[in-house]
Amino acid sequence: AIRKTSEVLRAFDEKTGLETQYLNEFASAPKGSISKAEFDRMRNEVSELRSRAIQRLNEMKQVLGSGKQYDVLTRVAEAEKEEDRAFRDLLNLYMQYHGNRMNEETFKRLQPNYRKRVDSAINHLSDLLHETQTEEK
Repeated sequence: AIRKTSEVLRAFDEKTGLETQYLNEFASAPKGSISKAEFDRMRNEVSELRSRAIQRLNEMKQVLGSGKQYDVLTRVAEAEKEEDRAFRDLLNLYMQYHGNRMNEETFKRLQPNYRKRVDSAINHLSDLLHETQTEEK
């Protein structure tokens, strides 16, 4: 179980790390400099990491069956769902902006709230993952 927990933590860390890297790339890229194909590639990479992380989480839940750690893992899955939704919403916002389907004024008004939502969701997920690790000891 300990090995499984570290695998779950590592998988989610990889996913959120990649998302953070992409968000930093988006923030520093001039309007129109990221193609739709590039956004699709990024979305697919994050989806692959998400699938791997969810698979490891579900395997661990099957091993545990029930109990306090199982409940924490269920909350991790729910938090991850919200985090993934927030990231995808922000990714779509950047796609519209870079694809010239959104004017700069609207983008500048919406982007800070979208980014806060993603950051908050990542922090919540991270806290739950830390709780999972603490529960195990």
